Amino acid sequence: MKAKKAILFLSLLILSAIGTIGAQDTIVEPDQLIVKNTDNFRQEIIQDQEVQFFRGNVRLVQDSAFMFCDSAQIIENEVIAMGDVIIIQNDSITVFSDSLYYNGNSKEAEFYYNVVLQNADKELFTEYLHYNLETKQAEFIDTAILKKGTLTLSSLQGNYNMESKLAYFYNEVVIIDGDMQLSADSILYDFDQDRMYFLCPTYIVQGNRKIYCEDGYYDIGTGDAYFTQNAIIREDDSVAKAISIYYSESDSTVTLAGEASAIDSLTVARGDKIIINDATGDVQILGSGYYKGKDQTIEGEDLRFNKDTEDLYLPGRSRITLNEGWIDSDTTEYFKGPDKGTSVGGVIWEDTIEQRYLYTDILYFKDSTGYFEAVSQNERPMFVQVLDGDSLYVVSDRLRRGELSDSTGYIEAVGNVQILKSDFHGVCDSLYYSEVDSTFSLFRNPICWADTTQILGDTIKIILKDSSIHRLDALMNAFIITKVSPSFYNQISAKNIISYLEEEKLKRMEASGNATSLYMTQDEEDAFVGPNKTLCTEIIFYFKNDSLSHVKFLTQPDSELTPIDQAGKAELFLNGFNWQPERKPISVNLMRKLSISVIGTKSEPKDVFETEVENIINFKPTETDSSEHVKPIDKQEIQKRKN
Repeated sequence: MKAKKAILFLSLLILSAIGTIGAQDTIVEPDQLIVKNTDNFRQEIIQDQEVQFFRGNVRLVQDSAFMFCDSAQIIENEVIAMGDVIIIQNDSITVFSDSLYYNGNSKEAEFYYNVVLQNADKELFTEYLHYNLETKQAEFIDTAILKKGTLTLSSLQGNYNMESKLAYFYNEVVIIDGDMQLSADSILYDFDQDRMYFLCPTYIVQGNRKIYCEDGYYDIGTGDAYFTQNAIIREDDSVAKAISIYYSESDSTVTLAGEASAIDSLTVARGDKIIINDATGDVQILGSGYYKGKDQTIEGEDLRFNKDTEDLYLPGRSRITLNEGWIDSDTTEYFKGPDKGTSVGGVIWEDTIEQRYLYTDILYFKDSTGYFEAVSQNERPMFVQVLDGDSLYVVSDRLRRGELSDSTGYIEAVGNVQILKSDFHGVCDSLYYSEVDSTFSLFRNPICWADTTQILGDTIKIILKDSSIHRLDALMNAFIITKVSPSFYNQISAKNIISYLEEEKLKRMEASGNATSLYMTQDEEDAFVGPNKTLCTEIIFYFKNDSLSHVKFLTQPDSELTPIDQAGKAELFLNGFNWQPERKPISVNLMRKLSISVIGTKSEPKDVFETEVENIINFKPTETDSSEHVKPIDKQEIQKRKN
């Protein structure tokens, strides 16, 4: 067939050069059909019409169109051709068929049976084709198949304008290109751009992926596509929706734009735009981004992660919500393989179960173990524990959290640790909090303050119960000081001092191991009588309404009351007395400042303590001075108070 077409085309070129049979010198109208060749010819008059019959190697020409067939009959300027019909137009359009009706005046042709229209790299197959050689418009009303490279398109009806290079296919349109199959009621094909436009509900299947849209296009050359109007993509158990969906074959990228969502059995993603790279597994969610995975939810304006590696990058302000809390930050980066993450800028972490917060500039974390480390950049990190309507603030140079073997956690604060609560303050060099027993342990020069009371010890433990302070232990070299006036202090020293609280009010205090108490006695008029110093192996103090109600000595005590006018430094202060109000934290903002002095720095000579001691030693009461309500007492009064 192809060899025959080539021979016919070559013969046509030769014949056009040597002229027409029997009409070389005849002037022909431009639209007149000209017979260039035939093996047999006869002419008849049928119903008063002249009918010409041509048989064998029939060749005709009109303008730039050449026709070939086995036989033809011509009535005036109309042709009925049969057998291996071929029309070639402008060397770019070729039509084959079994038979043809052609009107030379209107230049309209009707091809019947085994019709093949060739134009450039495209072939259209059908059983009937109407073609206008003037407008180069082809139309079919029976099933047609278009082939172009690997693409095959079929429809029941359609038209093809080779001048505008637009083809409209409708009624049961099916397109197959590689593993892609499309079905729709109508398609517009732009051959110039090699693009197909979707005009109605369109269904596309590609591998496991199923796509639906009602508008959009598919670029055959590049493999790119655009879906809109109720666009949706389904793949396995996942569903992706958006106002518009773009697909780029070159980089395997799917872009969901406008009210975008991608949902599967394990994850939910929503945003103004979602970009999915099938080749790399990268996903980016832009604008009001939301992503929910198995164990976490992420929200922010720019969310980036990899579905395969589970790596995460959040370049803007975002929130990661976990089963037990959430993290806010300006930037977060996490690598699943080494299990290393970093959050930077205004980091806030909350444990919603335990009602804890962490504020820091930089947070390093491990997702699998729950470990994190908060460090300073502009402000020192701060840990907050909500306690029965109040809050306990812990600020230090570094804060760490990890998990113990039994999956319970711990928190460490290192470097210039400061603690602040509405009625409680503390400082130390390092702190350890155990979630096992809800205990804060303060190490290296710890000091705590409760109202006007200061607590010292080598180690201090704060034990919580039911979200409130239940017990406070000062261990080794324990020393408790209560300021009762600008100049006088009640004091307790012992190896260990254990304080018990109920509803955060002091109820009992146990001093054990060489316990010593110094109590500033007062008379009925609240005037200071003198310091009462008591030594006992173990002493228990009982309190009611925040005041001492009675004292219990577990061994025989040794007490001595010194008249106020005879009391010097040795009588007014126990060994180890070190009143340090200047170190008491008073403001969260001041605590977080990086310029804060390093804890443990010793005071310069002649500090506040020494000044107060000198004032007490040199004090001489006068009749007009009643600020301390101090008065001397006689020896009988001293003996009475001792008893």
